[in-house]
Amino acid sequence: MQLKAYWIGSFIFDFAKLYISIITALILFAAFDLELNDTMAVLVLLPFGLLPFTYATTFLFTSDSAASSITIFIHIAVLGILAAVIYSFRVAIPDLMETGDTMHAWFKLVPTYNVGAAMYCDRQC
Repeated sequence: MQLKAYWIGSFIFDFAKLYISIITALILFAAFDLELNDTMAVLVLLPFGLLPFTYATTFLFTSDSAASSITIFIHIAVLGILAAVIYSFRVAIPDLMETGDTMHAWFKLVPTYNVGAAMYCDRQC
């Protein structure tokens, strides 16, 4: 099998799997009348940033299992913890607003951070 065919096939398959989760989330948002418009837009665009980002970061590891485990942990930590911390800096703690804005600008490069930031912004911004 050619290497290019392998990566294209993997990308298409991962893209389809990711959209199953995204469509499920969008259906749940609608079912519970959650008006998360910014979050919905970010989720629809997420695979275009997340898959290349994840593929690129896996080359930093020598073991497949380490790459998988650490990458998943990083995405969960960034989405669940870092987005909340930076939101708190930007909105709730006046002394840290500038630091929070700077961190927000830098972490926009991480696709999962954008999902968390959009969720917080939909609620408060």
